[in-house]
Amino acid sequence: MIGITLSVTLQSPTVILIGIAGLLCALTLLRCDFEANTKYLLGLAMLAMLYFVARAIFSPVRDLGIQDLMLILPAGLLYLISGYGVDGNNSVRLRQGLAWVVIVLLILNVSLAIMQLDGSEGYSFSNYFTSARRSSEGGVTGIYSYYGSFANFSVIAGILSLSLGVWGRCPYLIRSLLFILGLMALALAVWSQSRSAVISLVIAIGVYGLLTYISVAKLNRLHRRRIRGGLFLLGVLGIGLMAVASTWVFNNRSTEVDVKGIEVLFASHARLQFWGMAAEQWFDHPIIGAGSRSYSYECFRYWNTSLHAATPNPEFVHNEYLQLLADYGLVGLLLILVLFGWHFYRGGKQVLGLTEKVGKNGLKRGSNAMALAIAGMSGMTAMAVHIIFDFRTHLLANLLLLICCAVWILPIPRVRKENGSQKKEGRGQRVGSWVLSLVMMVLSIGAIGMGGLQLWGGLPLVKSKMTKEDGAWVPESVPRPLWIATLEDAVAKVPHYVRYQRLGTLYRLDAHESVGLDKERNNKKAIKAYMSSIERHPYNVVPWANLALVYYEEKQFEKANEIFVQAAELAKHREQWYNTYSNWAQFHAAWAEELIKEEKVTEGMIHYAKSRELYIQSYKLCRSTSREWKYAWRTDYSAAMNRYVYLLDKQKNFEASSEIMEEVMSYARLPLSIKFYADHRRRYGISLWYTRKPDQALAVLTKAKFDYRRYLRKRKNKTIDSITETNLKKVEEIIQFLKSAGVEPAKD
Repeated sequence: MIGITLSVTLQSPTVILIGIAGLLCALTLLRCDFEANTKYLLGLAMLAMLYFVARAIFSPVRDLGIQDLMLILPAGLLYLISGYGVDGNNSVRLRQGLAWVVIVLLILNVSLAIMQLDGSEGYSFSNYFTSARRSSEGGVTGIYSYYGSFANFSVIAGILSLSLGVWGRCPYLIRSLLFILGLMALALAVWSQSRSAVISLVIAIGVYGLLTYISVAKLNRLHRRRIRGGLFLLGVLGIGLMAVASTWVFNNRSTEVDVKGIEVLFASHARLQFWGMAAEQWFDHPIIGAGSRSYSYECFRYWNTSLHAATPNPEFVHNEYLQLLADYGLVGLLLILVLFGWHFYRGGKQVLGLTEKVGKNGLKRGSNAMALAIAGMSGMTAMAVHIIFDFRTHLLANLLLLICCAVWILPIPRVRKENGSQKKEGRGQRVGSWVLSLVMMVLSIGAIGMGGLQLWGGLPLVKSKMTKEDGAWVPESVPRPLWIATLEDAVAKVPHYVRYQRLGTLYRLDAHESVGLDKERNNKKAIKAYMSSIERHPYNVVPWANLALVYYEEKQFEKANEIFVQAAELAKHREQWYNTYSNWAQFHAAWAEELIKEEKVTEGMIHYAKSRELYIQSYKLCRSTSREWKYAWRTDYSAAMNRYVYLLDKQKNFEASSEIMEEVMSYARLPLSIKFYADHRRRYGISLWYTRKPDQALAVLTKAKFDYRRYLRKRKNKTIDSITETNLKKVEEIIQFLKSAGVEPAKD
């Protein structure tokens, strides 16, 4: 109900409560003896859970492994509790209870979505815990902050509502209202304009219609013909509506990326390139993968150079099957695929078995088991298709909904009656109960411990509405004293690389606004925080890049250069976002200036040459990018190269400096660049004049005169530039003198 998807702090209450439920269920199993009809499926499920838990625990980045554990533990426990840990009528009530909880949440989501259609912001508990706004402004998101999450929930919960409307064991009025609610949910899912949800909806509705058609096979002939006829008409109408809805969604979304048709599914988020990067990562780690959430940093090693420079940093593959391959390897993918396939098999078998049981008048009485089995199969289908294009199972609420679907299609566990004829068999069942109890106990203790720790460490963030720790932020806009105090409290309780990273940035901003000892102290705090962040996540480029800048500002050039080397390797494909190479180039220019002040001109020139190389590399890495970035880069590059050229001119190395100025003009044809070129030509021309080469001097100075005049015409700042005007006047005087002496300009 919180509607936040990626915050481990806000996931913690759910994880703790499911952990407590799992522990109580595990203790109960020690005294009971349940018989599971799908014990091999249960064994495979427990094996998969233990594999994913183990791989997450040993993740190369512990904090990212914890993010996966906060999904794996509650999902695994909910599956074991509601699928196997409770027997008979208790299991029936639990599964139906889960369904009604989903319906209540669907009603809440639909009502909020209708409010949003009317222009209202709606309501979410997330407003109490985070200052973040909806990422889908103006769209339909219900209680979620993102339209894709809402659409996925609405499709699955909407089909559940439709299924209960047809087969639910409740009064006709309630069934009719549920059916209408389901239609509203599906319509709002389309209205959210989630392309992945629309595709999954089309396929899931097809599965729902087929299963409903099969489920009425044993009704009396008249009812069967009427229902199947109605299903046929609804199917034709549904196909038409789905075609119109899909066309509307894809055409609306295609305006964002200037493509049409199915291509829009891939173009806007560069999904195909992300998929290729994940596949390359898997080729290098084929069996067990590179570790939990490793794609979020390994993708930069496999970066597709055809990706636009402005593409946001990909935290996820946008395809959960490829995410499994990249993070958990072939073992992880096969485990999930086999579990999916086995559940689909069991679901089909369950529907066929229930078709026999409901008899001729089954639809009139209703069958909750049939409703849940059809909803479970359709919901799993929707999720299986949706995650081809998105990462919904990395969101706890949606993942738990998938678990509910899986549970609804499982047969009910039975209590084994102990008698003499079953005594020998009972020992085997008892061992099975103990094994299930042990696995649940381990997972439960882990969930309670980890959830409790994360909640304890995140309470300062909850109080300050800072629980959103993913995505971009604007450090200059936050109340700095509050954030620093809150983050210091949080890292003291539960360290995390993002919290250290943000602390370092806030300390650095404090250093910029202070002087003397305060500045030095704040810079030391920033260095310590960034180093702590790097220690917890050495593949994250942000603290590396910022740490290099702190050392640069402190004029610890040797240390800064070592850090820049590390940062540049991690950020070479993300230059527009981090400016690592341009900052490194600027750093080398500043280092050169310091060396020249110390009269180490030769060493200084080496660093200017390195600066030139890095600026060009920065530009090439960015390729096409924003005008603002290009203008800033050109200005900095021109200024740095002007200082380099000035030194070369002082050394009379005019050939090298002319080459650099030609290069500058090819990359940065700015009014300022024109002025710098004019200054160089003036110095070069005067040098030629002094060395008694008047014809060459006249040719070069004539170009300098032309450049000065062009600069004065082009410059945006129309205030008097006395230095440039003085230089122009001097050039004109020399030209006039040479011409009066009968000098002709040399030809190029």
